[in-house]
Amino acid sequence: MVNRSDILWDSKEAAIVTGGANTKEWMATGVCVRAEDIRKGDLFIASDGEDLKKIMRKGAVAAVVSHVPDDLKCDMPLLKVASPYDALRDLARAARYRSHATVLAVQGLEMRQMVNQAFGVLGPSYDGGRILSVGMANMPEDYDFGIFSLAPAVRPDIAIITDSKGGISDRLFENMSKTGAVILNRDCSDFYNVMARAKAAGIESIYSFGIHTGADARVMEHLSAANGTRLYLDILGDKISMVMDGDVHKAMAAAGVLLAAKICGRNIRRAARVWQVGDILKPDDGPGQSLSLFEPQAASAEQAVFRVQNLIDLGFGRQTAILDNMAFPDQPNVRVQKNDLAIPRRIANLDFVYTCKGVSTVANAQTAIRSMHTKAKLETIVTDVLAPGDFVVFEQPMKKQKATLAEALRIKLRRKQGRQVTGNAL
Repeated sequence: MVNRSDILWDSKEAAIVTGGANTKEWMATGVCVRAEDIRKGDLFIASDGEDLKKIMRKGAVAAVVSHVPDDLKCDMPLLKVASPYDALRDLARAARYRSHATVLAVQGLEMRQMVNQAFGVLGPSYDGGRILSVGMANMPEDYDFGIFSLAPAVRPDIAIITDSKGGISDRLFENMSKTGAVILNRDCSDFYNVMARAKAAGIESIYSFGIHTGADARVMEHLSAANGTRLYLDILGDKISMVMDGDVHKAMAAAGVLLAAKICGRNIRRAARVWQVGDILKPDDGPGQSLSLFEPQAASAEQAVFRVQNLIDLGFGRQTAILDNMAFPDQPNVRVQKNDLAIPRRIANLDFVYTCKGVSTVANAQTAIRSMHTKAKLETIVTDVLAPGDFVVFEQPMKKQKATLAEALRIKLRRKQGRQVTGNAL
């Protein structure tokens, strides 16, 4: 027996919405347009020539049809309408306005997936899927959020636009409530044009996300590597430090998603946890946590090695590391060449200053350092905790213009004649 709370549409409500007529009463728990997707309890939107007997055997409780076949010899309830697909749109429109959910229309598959992930932990959230009318017609009444692709027919409360150059229709804004919100990618070249079009349609709440200093949800800092990205985000004044999988583009998308959550009055730290690798810090915890974020070493890459000569604290949560050559040219396993590698000048909360005219390059940094320091044992550290005497290794994989941070190394603590010696006492 079907639980009444699971009923999405019944025969009387559907007939009123579509202007159709039922042959029998029925109650459906879903809406479907493809025979291969039918689940038990679905209302099936039939096309001409559909085998209704087969549809009933698959578990559909009723079918929306434009005419009743003369040779139909089954007890399947039918809703007769002028056009089944117009009826589907009527059901979709009715579902949109009977639900109390905040409806979000999101541009781009990856961004929509991230919205689903984050909002899924903030309250009952409905994923509208790929087929707009079917997704809308299946939206339950009692969900907090409904998430759909970007289309005017969605009539969203919040529209998230990742690429404002992607042919955004003015109908999108015209179909929105004037109390709705538009969230735009601030780093897109067509930002001002789309913002003006949204304002012309009467939308007053227009927000932005991105790296741009004027963004409402801003990626202030990011350190990207193959195994993740460390972020410092400012979401309408709420500071978040976190580490997530993905590159800077995903980091920007995360800022946009958290901005939408903030507009909805939800806990953005709770939302951010669905992507986190490290801890999410409180606003007063200062700069982000230590986490090793290094590019995987390429087998054929030549490594450039620098020794930390000094560290200067300039305040504002940043330090400057003074880097010098690892060694002098008289050591056979180290080659000093002209600095033709594009070495980063800034990573996370560190600025790098190079005092050397050349670059010490080796085939393998750890092997070279061990041989220079009497088979010293090394440990990999994070750039946040660099100290004088540590080593910083960069490499330039093939077909890349810029060198990437490969690892930071420190000679391990060891005991000698009853006293402790660190790798910084070289």
